[in-house]
Amino acid sequence: MPKLKNRFMDEVLRIVRRFMRLELCAVDKVNWHEEPNDKKFNTVDVIMRDRADKEDPNPLRKQLPVLQNLLGGHCGGYNWNPRVGDLVWVFFYGGRQGIVLANAWGWHQYPVCRPSPYDIADKNGQWQYPFRDKYGDFVRQPYPKLKKPYCFRWFHGPAITTGSSGPGRDWAWILDYCKEGDAKPECDGCDNIDCISREGNRGFKFYSQQTQSEVAAPYRDLFFSECGSFQMFESKECSGASEIFTRGRGYWTIQGATEFQELQGHVRHYPDGTMEIHSTTEWEDYPEEATGARCIVTGPTSKADWSWQIKDFLTNAYAQAFKDGKILIESPTEIELKAPKITLNAPLTEETGNNQVDGACAHSSCSCPCGGGSCGGAAGSMEEVVAAIQAIQETQAAEESCSSALTNCCTSDGEVCTSSGSACCSGSSGSESMDEALNSCCTIDDEMVFFDNTLVTTEELSASDAAALEAMACCWENEPVTYGADWLGCI
Repeated sequence: MPKLKNRFMDEVLRIVRRFMRLELCAVDKVNWHEEPNDKKFNTVDVIMRDRADKEDPNPLRKQLPVLQNLLGGHCGGYNWNPRVGDLVWVFFYGGRQGIVLANAWGWHQYPVCRPSPYDIADKNGQWQYPFRDKYGDFVRQPYPKLKKPYCFRWFHGPAITTGSSGPGRDWAWILDYCKEGDAKPECDGCDNIDCISREGNRGFKFYSQQTQSEVAAPYRDLFFSECGSFQMFESKECSGASEIFTRGRGYWTIQGATEFQELQGHVRHYPDGTMEIHSTTEWEDYPEEATGARCIVTGPTSKADWSWQIKDFLTNAYAQAFKDGKILIESPTEIELKAPKITLNAPLTEETGNNQVDGACAHSSCSCPCGGGSCGGAAGSMEEVVAAIQAIQETQAAEESCSSALTNCCTSDGEVCTSSGSACCSGSSGSESMDEALNSCCTIDDEMVFFDNTLVTTEELSASDAAALEAMACCWENEPVTYGADWLGCI
């Protein structure tokens, strides 16, 4: 027969449980704060899972607050709520009043797999409504799996059995979305950081000092995109094989790509201080690169004999500065400089080939046949003459036909030949031989002049014509001299 004390305690416990109890409930509805002035504060309605009668007309407990881990002030905080169908632990007090403490795992929703109990796995994704029967219960279990998940993982590594630390401690943060986690939602087999591929994924990887990775160096920081592009910083030498081209501590790169295996251009910084921009990518050090086009500056300890270089490897056109100060520009076709003014400021300008001037040319004293600064020994600066001269026309046949007849041009009444080789008029202005004079080689601006520089017509010479004729006392070594498109002297 039970003692009176025990019966009294049992009765007290029954009364306490009626007002304060911990129960498993399923979330029926979420009342989240959606509008600035609504009165919903992330509460949930729950259905009593363990109710005595399945057809209980009042199975719901409404507007239960959810325990928050951080409020964060007005209009802030880390807000969360369980989803419809989630099993939650609810602490009831005062009859129907209660508070949601936490989610509860069950056969309806399995947790994500972890390689060890010390790993951190924060995985979530797009959720689908679970099936409900007519009583509001979630009877089809397990629930639909998450779609397009993100994941935040910390890989602990093997359990420590000695006083020193072991391999592990790698971080991985995969954004929308983890291809491996979507294809295999349980995530069994995701045992270390190498199990999460860069191919098709986007996110971050941070390798520890004692990384478990077999394809990365310790302390490597890596951001990668779905298109295959990535940015990588290296802080240690890679003791094994690396899935990414590297040159050890201090090396970093921004690599462009259109697909995982279709790498395009890149920017690289090498440990010796060299900086490179390259239109294509090879898994080679910069002295061995041989494709695309690149712009590179080398560091002070670089083994290259040049300090900077711009090069098109396809055509072998390049410009580079050597470390001794020499600059070399080379092209297989043409180099064009275009500007209103180009100044060559040097004590010596050396040309090893021919020099062709298609426009005007002005210079001071030189060893040219014109005598430098004058033409054929005539008075006057070269600038005054060549400002009107655009090209030197060579007519070998006309020169040969006139060479025997022309001895002292434009200084006496000697015979002057025309461009056809026949004799010009031998008189001065006012001569009766106008028909012959019309064929004279001595014309300026379509106005014919005699060999004594007097006009055949009565029209005045322009100022430029007069200055040019004054400087042209005679032909320039029996060669044709032109002014514009017209002859300015005897042939």
